[in-house]
Amino acid sequence: MDGLLTLGFPNGRASCTSTKPQAQTASPPTSWLNQAPNHRHDHSVHCSISSDSTASSSSPPYSHHQVSINLVLANTYLRAEVFRHFDGGYLSRALTTSKLFFVGAVEELYRDFKHQHYNKLMKRCHDQDRLSLYLGAIRTVDLSEETRTIQISKWEDLLSPFPNARQIKRYTDILYRESPFDNNLSGDQYTFEYIYTERLFRGPRRSTLPDAPGRSGIPDHWKQRRRVNLNVYEEQFRTIADEDDRGECLKETIIERMKQLDGPIDSLLINFRVSNHYVLDALRAVYNLGHGTPTRLLLRSIDHALFDILEIAARNLTTIYLPIRQYDATQLGIDDFLLKTPWDRLTQVKHFDIPICRPKSPLHLENDPVQSFCPPNYVPPTTFDEISPLSSNVHLHFIYPPDPELAEKQAKIDIEHLDHLAKALLPILGGGRNTTSSLPSSSTSSCADSAQISATFPQFPDPETGTHLADGLSSRLSTALEHAVRE
Repeated sequence: MDGLLTLGFPNGRASCTSTKPQAQTASPPTSWLNQAPNHRHDHSVHCSISSDSTASSSSPPYSHHQVSINLVLANTYLRAEVFRHFDGGYLSRALTTSKLFFVGAVEELYRDFKHQHYNKLMKRCHDQDRLSLYLGAIRTVDLSEETRTIQISKWEDLLSPFPNARQIKRYTDILYRESPFDNNLSGDQYTFEYIYTERLFRGPRRSTLPDAPGRSGIPDHWKQRRRVNLNVYEEQFRTIADEDDRGECLKETIIERMKQLDGPIDSLLINFRVSNHYVLDALRAVYNLGHGTPTRLLLRSIDHALFDILEIAARNLTTIYLPIRQYDATQLGIDDFLLKTPWDRLTQVKHFDIPICRPKSPLHLENDPVQSFCPPNYVPPTTFDEISPLSSNVHLHFIYPPDPELAEKQAKIDIEHLDHLAKALLPILGGGRNTTSSLPSSSTSSCADSAQISATFPQFPDPETGTHLADGLSSRLSTALEHAVRE
């Protein structure tokens, strides 16, 4: 291994450099061919590894630096932890840097494999050892972009070239393969998982519903497992006048039906107002039944129990949608969301819709929004180097009170103070560790575009007033985020 090799994580991203890169991709050591990791951990490894191994006839075959690198990269799990921090460009460079880096880069690049590239790979790779490494690194085979539809019953055969693959999927349909320890005796076991969506009923009609059927055309020796989407609408609970009784009925109905369906919950949509305390109790019970927590939530109520829901569901949540557009002084402010949301645990969230009442009281202006937009006791997320930042869509929706004069004054004050909100949002959006020197030009606009702001206003005498204020909020937040990224 020639030259100086450096592996590090500047600004939370991985990089590798070499003062003397190899001219050709090095073949991997054969002893590593079957050491690809079975899964990825949830804990970051921050390290900097360097080796200056300029060879000479009198120097020992391995320096202590080389031994350290060997120890790290020969460990299946440490190797996976190191290389999961690399982006695609750095991984491609790592392939040609050294034999030590080759295996780790391949394992990361081939972990999730698009099946349409299989034939090309088989035609172009003639080195059997290297081909074995490529195929052995694959953990997920993805059919979602195949131009032809392959029958689900054929998926088991499609997995056969990939010895370590654990699943094959097309959109939301997934076939899992498990290899028991006594594989020679019992063979691989397969579980087909699919989305089942149900509109939740209550009362006598609920009890007469048949059990949800399985998918047709699935081989008999596969198990089937539903991922349940529950949609709950108000007409089923409208006849219950008392709010507490309505919430209790909702909770019991969700729990009972999840017992019957006996599958993991994938999403929960509650399309009417009910205290989130009952939703929280229902989700806790579903979790205790062994059915997990939802990946998507739609709720029509905002109260402090919402943050307890986010806490227990944080690990799996990808979408949090709170489509509330009517002013209510009992709702929460932006400071509540900044201070009480478990940002450090929302590792999968891509979409977060946050309705904000401005101001909290419908009777008084908030003349200095700094305390709300960037509270003094606000602690930004600290582990976003290992979190997928909320870069897809964070949507803030400001809801202004019915009084047109108060609403207009508050909106103009808010526009002038959005730079403070931008600074508070930046770590959540994934830009908190970037600097001008290391930030690609495209990343600045990407971070600025990853948060949108909209508003609900009362009816103004001049219809253009609301449009003008909404545009001002949106453009000002985007500009403030760009400035915050570059500071």
